[in-house]
Amino acid sequence: MPENSNEDRQMQQPPQQLQPPQQPPQIIYKANPSIVEHLKRLRDEAYSVCEKHIHKYVQIQTMDGHVIQGVIVSVDHKHVYLSVPTSLMSSRQFFYNPFYYSTVIPLVLFDLLAISLLRPWFI
Repeated sequence: MPENSNEDRQMQQPPQQLQPPQQPPQIIYKANPSIVEHLKRLRDEAYSVCEKHIHKYVQIQTMDGHVIQGVIVSVDHKHVYLSVPTSLMSSRQFFYNPFYYSTVIPLVLFDLLAISLLRPWFI
């Protein structure tokens, strides 16, 4: 049986990956610390409002101008979860159930511009 030559052994070994020199990453954007603190306060305020209004029918306007109506079903420190209607409620349903809706959408708290309480149409 012939011996493996150096060339054969080199071909069998996986190629070595080139490692870039270790340099700190180049920062291309960094938020102003005072703005960051302000955004955190706004996010915490939105969280508090949403938490107090879980299971309420609301209208939310986002920074981009989108307007969404639905029921707040949950909130965490980053998102509010809104149950939105996907179809008209069944005429057999005699009471309101926010979980009847099949679509729950997450909205980022710091993207909220306004939250309004609405009079439920289902009462």
